[in-house]
Amino acid sequence: YLYIWNWRHVSSKLKGLIRGQVGQITYAAEGMKIALSSEKLKVRTLGLRPHFQAEPTLGRRIAELSFSLSLMGNWPAFDKPDDLHTWRQNGGAFIIDGMDMSWGPLTLYAKGTFALNDELQPEGVYSSRIDGADETIALCLAKKCLSPTEVKMLRVSLDVLARPTGFANASTPVVPVSLQQKGLYIGPVRVSDVPTFEW
Repeated sequence: YLYIWNWRHVSSKLKGLIRGQVGQITYAAEGMKIALSSEKLKVRTLGLRPHFQAEPTLGRRIAELSFSLSLMGNWPAFDKPDDLHTWRQNGGAFIIDGMDMSWGPLTLYAKGTFALNDELQPEGVYSSRIDGADETIALCLAKKCLSPTEVKMLRVSLDVLARPTGFANASTPVVPVSLQQKGLYIGPVRVSDVPTFEW
């Protein structure tokens, strides 16, 4: 953890194999760039591999994850659960100004709010533009993490919510994506587990 007094902006760019830890979750990454100020955090990672106890539906490697967060409230001490509880109870949260993620066949761009629930697990709802939806659904069906009924429900939701992109009259689904109950949801359907944070 980096504690800085009377600072305005800090940035760092790391290359090579990077290993780190958030809470009790360890990870490795092939590259990382971080920019931090008193109100905003920007992160870009390449080849991110969080440690999952079980094989995630979308694979262990997140090819790219980048995001820009604006802080609501003061920065909490992430290594102190009591401080995190106080921060959450006082309305602490992050506004996601933009997030890009490429994980397996799924690529999405999202905006929304990120917060912690009473168990200090991440939760949030995001308006998201999705590419690779058909491939992701096929993968979930092949790995039997979605039932045929859930697949049908998800396909209907994506068809209804697809909007023209302006390129060759194509349409891209713009759907609610959420983190809740330790899972990643597209619309009402859970498509993958997310790791449990133990602060």
